[in-house]
Amino acid sequence: ATLVDIVNCLHGLKVLVLMYGVNVESQFKRRLSALGTKIQQKGTISNPTGTYVVTLHKYSYHSRNYNMSMIDGYDEYIQQAIIVPPRDTELWDYVIIDEAQDLKEGYYNMIQTIPTKHRIYMGDGRQQINTGTNIYNTIMDSSENLRKLSYNHRSTREIVTTLNKFSEANFSVNVHIPQISIMTDPDSLIIVRGNQSTLVAHYVKEYPPGSTYVIS
Repeated sequence: ATLVDIVNCLHGLKVLVLMYGVNVESQFKRRLSALGTKIQQKGTISNPTGTYVVTLHKYSYHSRNYNMSMIDGYDEYIQQAIIVPPRDTELWDYVIIDEAQDLKEGYYNMIQTIPTKHRIYMGDGRQQINTGTNIYNTIMDSSENLRKLSYNHRSTREIVTTLNKFSEANFSVNVHIPQISIMTDPDSLIIVRGNQSTLVAHYVKEYPPGSTYVIS
């Protein structure tokens, strides 16, 4: 919900949303389209004009590998994208990285080469799938603009209490974020965007150029 609010708040600007999987990309595009946000075609990434939602690998291909021979795997696209500079016409207002807790070092290095006024890393260290990477913790430790989200719209108070105890016992202080359940109807599966995500969205929009922002 927070990611949707942020992208909608940045309507009219050049925004690149980077995701891991094709299915998540497609679902997020549908959510934005349902709210009236026009998604631009990835083939025009090198000369952006609006909102783009792509996987990291698709971005690296359409931005950097346009003049390269075929390569074997997805990670090779990322590695070559680190070496090949973007075109002069590519400049973003915001680059938003979803599921940043799973970033590998190569992916992070590639993201750092994207010409943008702002970078926003969104993640949750407790949901990390890729083992052997500590990039997200490094980003959190080095960022002065860290916003931790504490409200939980999707789980009952009993579930959140149990999860908080598990999180506190198994994760570091930096990763553990106590949650507060604000679910009003335990039988409802509707996810309601709340004031917290809206405030974060407006705060991000007002932050000065050249900043890196972390939302956890």
